[in-house]
Amino acid sequence: MKKIILNLLILTIISSNSYGATTIKPNFDSIISVEIIKEDKNNEAYYFNKLKEERNLEKRMRILELAVIQLQERVFGLNVENQYLQTQLNERKEKEYSFYITTPFNGTHIGTASTKAEAKGIALQKCQESGASSVWCNESNLKSD
Repeated sequence: MKKIILNLLILTIISSNSYGATTIKPNFDSIISVEIIKEDKNNEAYYFNKLKEERNLEKRMRILELAVIQLQERVFGLNVENQYLQTQLNERKEKEYSFYITTPFNGTHIGTASTKAEAKGIALQKCQESGASSVWCNESNLKSD
């Protein structure tokens, strides 16, 4: 009941002073106390302060708009980077096969590809191109990693 009476009192005070700017400040010394400050709208300082507040708000709004634009660009950049890294990760997930042949005089020959047969063929071809003996360049000498 006390809350209802307090609210009605505040509404009555606000509506009766609607012609001027009204500020309600609580006074903590007593239970129910309302202090009303009327601002003189005919005063030049009042309009100067309002203009100053408006300019400050416009400045803050421009700063916030720029910050939003920067954050959007950063988010979009991170999305593009994430997609790029995801495609790289997917490419790495594809299995690669490697086979090698070690010859006594011509070194080691490695074949790497996405299929076993292709990797074996590359290793054997490199072995034969190096001039190694066909004894060493055969499929029975191939080893995988």
